[in-house]
Amino acid sequence: MKVPMLRNKQGALELSITGIVVLIIAITVLGLVIFFVKKTFGETTEIVGGQIQVIKKDLVESLRATGELLAINVAEIEANVGEPKSFVVAIQNTGSSSLKGEVCFRLRFTCVKAFRHRTQNTCSFEANGQQPIDVGGVDEAGVPIREEFSWFRKVIGGGEVDIKDQLSLAAPVELLMKRGISDTYRVQLTVLKEVNNNNCASASQFKDYASKTFDVVLKA
Repeated sequence: MKVPMLRNKQGALELSITGIVVLIIAITVLGLVIFFVKKTFGETTEIVGGQIQVIKKDLVESLRATGELLAINVAEIEANVGEPKSFVVAIQNTGSSSLKGEVCFRLRFTCVKAFRHRTQNTCSFEANGQQPIDVGGVDEAGVPIREEFSWFRKVIGGGEVDIKDQLSLAAPVELLMKRGISDTYRVQLTVLKEVNNNNCASASQFKDYASKTFDVVLKA
């Protein structure tokens, strides 16, 4: 009667050892997976950040070389609803302020048209709807576009920014469309400059300074 009991104990011991080995292997594999994911995403973030820095530098150098006042690094952006997309805007300040050494600029993003206008869609995402309409930065009066109507999650200075005399500013802008209809939309960025070269704290009047257009290809 003692032999079967001994065999049972040996069997239980073997099962326990097997379970421990399996557990150790599982923990090791999980650790390797976590390490790989962290390494992959960490490298991706560094590459994107590095690319933005290179793009900013290139745009600033381009403005200086060409004498242009405004540059955008994209002509077309493909995006899904709810998907953030970043691009870079650069502005050259040719003015000189007598007060703070910087001049105030405003950024106004306007949807000019949807390419299916008068048939199925407009900038307001409805047939025969309103367009053009302001969709980011500030409106014509300098009032920030309300969040629920904005196509952008991040705009330089929230749409109003001081730029140092005779220098350029390049910074990322983030598109984030919370709703929409699948279509291609023509967007115009208009940069306005303070008429008397005042900074934003003393700004009173603005006039159009430069503009660029780009297309947003939305997949809803």
